Amino acid sequence: MLDQSVQDGPKEAVKTYIEQTKLLVTLSSAFVLAPAGAVAVFKDRVAVGLSKSLLSWFVIADLLFIISVLMGYVVLGTIAGYQHISQFNVHRPATRWCSFLQIVTYLAGLAVFMYFAFALVSAPVVPTKQ
Repeated sequence: MLDQSVQDGPKEAVKTYIEQTKLLVTLSSAFVLAPAGAVAVFKDRVAVGLSKSLLSWFVIADLLFIISVLMGYVVLGTIAGYQHISQFNVHRPATRWCSFLQIVTYLAGLAVFMYFAFALVSAPVVPTKQ
């Protein structure tokens, strides 16, 4: 019979993995919800120097964050899919690849968003006509 601590190791690894995945989903979700605060900028996009190109970069960043959130749910699904048969393996290829895609899309979204923010702040202000 296996020692109880040996049996609990994989279960604890899965719990930790799930928590890390949920934290990354939360971070990505915050960026998905951020556009609500930017509505004023989009409304007066000409006045603040928001070109169509910059707007495209913003949309790309938002899409990457959405994909990251979705990949997080897929990761949780790959874990739950094996938990019901009492297998606690965070090293399954499906779990690892989906986690990799989740992290990559989050980091790419963050990089694109930082580029967008820097370009927006650096854009010349167009004087408004009165």
